[in-house]
Amino acid sequence: MEKIYHLYDINIINMSSNYLNEWLQEMKKRMDILEGFHNILEKLVYIGDEINYPPTNIEKINDEQVEIQMALAGFEKQQIDIEFTGLELIININKKNDESNKIYLKKGIAFRSAKRNFFLGEGAKILDAVYTNGLLKISVYIPSINKNIQKIFIRSGDENERF
Repeated sequence: MEKIYHLYDINIINMSSNYLNEWLQEMKKRMDILEGFHNILEKLVYIGDEINYPPTNIEKINDEQVEIQMALAGFEKQQIDIEFTGLELIININKKNDESNKIYLKKGIAFRSAKRNFFLGEGAKILDAVYTNGLLKISVYIPSINKNIQKIFIRSGDENERF
């Protein structure tokens, strides 16, 4: 599996070591410093134990809203736990292992517990969460960073030049 590390989109496969957790915390701090220099929607960061499970889409609805869509076929609503810390959205999927006596000739459907974390940034708000037909949809408001951008006038050094 190819590992991809971008400044604005960090996908990490395994978070089991303490070193990796410390590194991720440091990267979060650095991302906060860069917040004013790019569109916050490009800064949506996924941190999790497996990048492909459960399958997830992040759809841009408009400049201030995204929808996180997660495929959870076979799970019940009671097995899904969603928390928001003000900066980070945490989704836990808890699957009870009741298949101890089953024998599969082929097993290709994953029914396992998972945890997905999404760093949303300051000012984000969860608008809605809906689970229908195995698809979890979470609507997220992310304030446009462009509203706080100030245009800076650059003088040429001429004393007669005014703002």
